[in-house]
Amino acid sequence: MLGSRPLVTAIEGQSTLNDTAKLTLRYRPGAVSNDDLAAGISSVLSDLREPDSDLSRAASNLEVPASALHHATASVEQQGKGFGVDVILLITILAPAENHILKSLWDNVILPHIRSLLGADAVGSQVDDNDQDATD
Repeated sequence: MLGSRPLVTAIEGQSTLNDTAKLTLRYRPGAVSNDDLAAGISSVLSDLREPDSDLSRAASNLEVPASALHHATASVEQQGKGFGVDVILLITILAPAENHILKSLWDNVILPHIRSLLGADAVGSQVDDNDQDATD
């Protein structure tokens, strides 16, 4: 555990049924609550569904059509609780798109917009799956 700062993590995902991809990201906690972070991500996904929005245009530059995000959902869950236990945030996005497209969308559109909307420290740093402190 790094100091007294809780840990939030991300895991890149696997495909699920009905051609829906699941992208789960692991991050250290940031300065906003899980509920506020989930609401912010949902708001960004909603903007991405609007074909004339700036975010939708940014996504189309990544070759992600708005229609691919029509049924996209997101959730933020906390993993780990208690004294001396690292906390990991699992940010999961489900959408009918390939994982590498969702990851690119997260890195290039969603995360930068979340940080712009909720603050640069809204989400902590991404945790590598090999980071032992994140899973102990």
